[in-house]
Amino acid sequence: MTTNAKWVKMCVLAALFGSVGTGNIWGDTFPSIQSVQQSNKVTGLVSDDMGPVAGASISVKGTSNGTISDADGKFELNNLKKGTTLVISFVGLETQEIVWDGQSVLNVNLKSDTQKLDEVVVVAYGTAKKSSFTGSASVVKSEQLEKISGSGFVEALQGMSAGVSVVNNEGTPGSDSRIQIRGISSMSGNTTPLYVVDGMPYDGTLNSINPSDIESMTVLKDAAASSLYGSRAANGVVVITTKKGKTGKPTVNFRGAWGTSDLAVPHPEKADPYQQLMNVWQSLYNDQYYKYGKSAQEAGDYASQNVISRHVLPRINSKGETVYVTPFKSMPADQYVLHDGNGNCYTNPALEMVWDKSDWDWYDIVFSKKLRQDYGIDLSGSSQDGKTQYYTSLGYLDDKGYANEDYYKRYSFRASVTSDVNKWLSMGGNLAYSYARQSSHGYNRALVFSNTLNSPYLRNADNTDWEYSQKTGDRIYDYGTNNANFFGAHVLNKGDYWNNPNDEDFNSNEFSTISAKYFAEIKLPFDLKFRTAANIDDNTQNIYGYGSAIHGGDQLAPYGVTVKTNGGSATRESYKTTSLTWNNLLTWDRAFGDHSVNAMIGHEYYHYNQQYTYAYGEGIMQMNQYELSSTAMNWDNSSNRIRYALLSFFGKADYNYANRYYLSASFRRDGSSRFSKTSRWGNFFSVGGSWRISKEAFMESTKDWLDNLALRASYGTSGNDKLYARNGDGSTGDEIWYAYQSYYASDNLYGMPGYKPSTIGTPGLKWEKNKQFNVAVDFSFWNRLSGTLEYYTRNSADLLYYKDLPLSAQVGDATGINTNLGNVRNEGFELTLNATAIRTKEFQWNIDFNFSTLKNQVTYLPGGAYTYSNRVAGYRLEEGKSLYEFYMPKNAGVNPENGNMRYWVRDGSGWKTTENFSDVTTDDYQWCGTSIPKAFGSITNNFKWKDFDLSMMWYASFGAKMYDYVYLENTTVRNGVGVIQDLVEGKVWMKPGDNAVFPRWSADDYSSTRKATDFYLFNNNYYRLRNLTVGYTVPRAITNKLHLSFARIYLSGDNLFTFGPAANRHNDPETGLIGNNYNGNANTDNGVQSARRVFMGGIQVSF
Repeated sequence: MTTNAKWVKMCVLAALFGSVGTGNIWGDTFPSIQSVQQSNKVTGLVSDDMGPVAGASISVKGTSNGTISDADGKFELNNLKKGTTLVISFVGLETQEIVWDGQSVLNVNLKSDTQKLDEVVVVAYGTAKKSSFTGSASVVKSEQLEKISGSGFVEALQGMSAGVSVVNNEGTPGSDSRIQIRGISSMSGNTTPLYVVDGMPYDGTLNSINPSDIESMTVLKDAAASSLYGSRAANGVVVITTKKGKTGKPTVNFRGAWGTSDLAVPHPEKADPYQQLMNVWQSLYNDQYYKYGKSAQEAGDYASQNVISRHVLPRINSKGETVYVTPFKSMPADQYVLHDGNGNCYTNPALEMVWDKSDWDWYDIVFSKKLRQDYGIDLSGSSQDGKTQYYTSLGYLDDKGYANEDYYKRYSFRASVTSDVNKWLSMGGNLAYSYARQSSHGYNRALVFSNTLNSPYLRNADNTDWEYSQKTGDRIYDYGTNNANFFGAHVLNKGDYWNNPNDEDFNSNEFSTISAKYFAEIKLPFDLKFRTAANIDDNTQNIYGYGSAIHGGDQLAPYGVTVKTNGGSATRESYKTTSLTWNNLLTWDRAFGDHSVNAMIGHEYYHYNQQYTYAYGEGIMQMNQYELSSTAMNWDNSSNRIRYALLSFFGKADYNYANRYYLSASFRRDGSSRFSKTSRWGNFFSVGGSWRISKEAFMESTKDWLDNLALRASYGTSGNDKLYARNGDGSTGDEIWYAYQSYYASDNLYGMPGYKPSTIGTPGLKWEKNKQFNVAVDFSFWNRLSGTLEYYTRNSADLLYYKDLPLSAQVGDATGINTNLGNVRNEGFELTLNATAIRTKEFQWNIDFNFSTLKNQVTYLPGGAYTYSNRVAGYRLEEGKSLYEFYMPKNAGVNPENGNMRYWVRDGSGWKTTENFSDVTTDDYQWCGTSIPKAFGSITNNFKWKDFDLSMMWYASFGAKMYDYVYLENTTVRNGVGVIQDLVEGKVWMKPGDNAVFPRWSADDYSSTRKATDFYLFNNNYYRLRNLTVGYTVPRAITNKLHLSFARIYLSGDNLFTFGPAANRHNDPETGLIGNNYNGNANTDNGVQSARRVFMGGIQVSF
């Protein structure tokens, strides 16, 4: 390389990454070996272009004899035989195999493997070299996953891969995240991909997989990568490879982590009792003065007389007086708020606070930091001859969350054994077991309906003390005795099926998963291999529900020990799911000079069986009894069974010429029990090709700076047989298993048995088709900067859809029909960059960047466009727009003269404003944007200085809209609701001439001040510090003295900072697909908290 070329190279790197000290970036990257002859013991030094490599593995191939280089890169290995093959490896460097010929000193220089062109990628039914793979796939390694402290691996995928959108819209421990690979291809909005664990489709709960057991994950994104899975790959494929034993001596790894959590976006503070009194007074005054025409004095008097009763119920104290129990010492109802007769109010200076803030600060009562613990230990190694490898692990997670007594506890076990029985037979398998308990309580809406003039706890009528449980001594909850607007569900339910000392309500979940895999592989003549494998997933979920016999709206004194008049209730639900997968593969791999061919044919059988039971009863008339056997009346029960089968035949062929030209093709034929015999079978295929341009002779002059340049493209189809109802509000409904059949539900009449239609048979229902095209450029420069630029399209046709029928055509419960209706297109660009900005002996700086765009569009809707609403927000499904497009009236701001909100309505070819919302019709609705992000991505910086390491990931999302229902509630004065004062302070209309953000508050018609318009629709761009990890690896000199091979301590934080409009409103930007946070950020209205911020510190030790 010329001096000028070196200078140009340094300038480009400095411009890209701001680096000035790039160190020895032009060092020799080719391996070199220096040796001195002697006996059956060898010593030496492992180095790379930066110097000695500590922790490199040196082992005798095929045996457990091995060692690890020390802090200075030195090693010693005994008991060698001449002709033995030594394997020298280290993460990020190319593995070398050297035949030992008796030398006593062996110095090895490992070549940088930054670009990893020959990295083995786990793909459909096998593996492939990254350099020859024609499809689109991204790989996430265990060291990336372990930085995120989640309950499962899905949430850790956020920001790890281009084209993969992960939304952590539920923060309760053990909750699931929503994953979306290259858009949405179904009318229902379901985006769940196929998960494959160790080569077999997986049906267990995702959180049952301990992330520490995962070696790597490969996300298959295009047809060439995923169509071999046929109908199961419509939403993409996530291939999970768990850790296996490795050749060498037994190794034990232990990890322990401890920490806590709170909300990713800190909760706000409600108006304090003084502010709340004045807010309510103002709303009462406004109605009397501006709406009913009373004088300022009369309006003020009315407001003062009624302000307290809007939030607090009157009670009779021990003296027989009617009083209102509030944070203040009791006084006449009209004396809490005074006024000057001109519309200006102030709290009575004589008010005396008798409660502590901890009694009326609802957020601080609900939320508290708790200990989070995560432990794991594993043992791996091999037999003396290296032919049998084993791995086994144990894990325990105890995540107590941030709200109430929520928790998720998981116990996990995994064991894996593989063995080369002889030269032609290999066998192995693994067994995984997981048991988990979860307790969660949805409280979001209940927390919105709280105010600081009340407490979650019940105060006595004399306002001198709290009411206590005679059983536990805990404070009793107020279920509407004092609170005039009790929501119906209490924010502080802390009951748990396994630990319920106070006899409270609970909704507890229990999960158990057993997953067993077994395979045998036979080497046949003529380079053939036959592999047969079977997998069984057995999953059980039990749901335990209890309505307290002691606590509730009709609770009785003495509290905590008195059974309510109607007692309590019990609910039990059980899901027992078993799936079997059996596949057989015959592969052929052969090289002919510059030509190599790999071919495979296969067969797969899949069977799914789920049994569901439900039972309910009331009338539990004793304490601490939660079982159905204790119920006495109003029983209800039901059960059902779901069966589903899939039979598949498939094949693929890959061709490679001179490591420059690659072709691939695949075909799969699926038969699904979801369709009638006339349309049961679906055919799916893919073709792909890749051209390594950098290998051409005409590129010889670029080899000093261009490591790799490749062009690849693919086209293919996948199918979908999964039909989910799209509810009337646009949310995803239940899965429909027997889509083409008619079936019935019971409908007894006057005691006589009868049935009514549940579905209308549609034998003509057919496969949904997903046509995918992908083109990409892979590049690598100077062994420092590599990346991929891709463009893709996904055209989904004949989408499975549950279409509502007109009322005249509906019969029984059959309100619609299953049909193929509509086409959807997703397209976008994906950019991935990996760079080594600085690489010296003591300091390294690596950068990973990915960015994705997405355009989702309905391209064909034969039934025509229609408008629908979800939690007030308006949407419209129409050709040319996304699947979730906001469509509603637009507000025109507050009228400064009277404080009324104005709205835009059509006026011929133009627009005008109106203050009367009844004037607004659907003709006045306007497009307001989509809830689907148009772009997202992340940037990760990894630094290493001596034994210290630091990693920092930022994640960002752009282009989506969010209907902020919580903001709507938090800025409206409504009976029972405490506003968030900093959101409204100085922004509410108070008098003529005010240029206000919010309209005039109203006490008797609050709904008129908060109509469903784009006023509550916001840009949902955000970026957050997804993860920050700081670690220190204990030097080898110390670990050797402690008889350890590795030791590291670290601190990490997830979701540390969030920036964007939603965070400015105290709300989390990660919402469900519909983009509405009505009762929790998920689409399910489960009231569960939003994403958490997690702080952890831990240790990792190996010996």
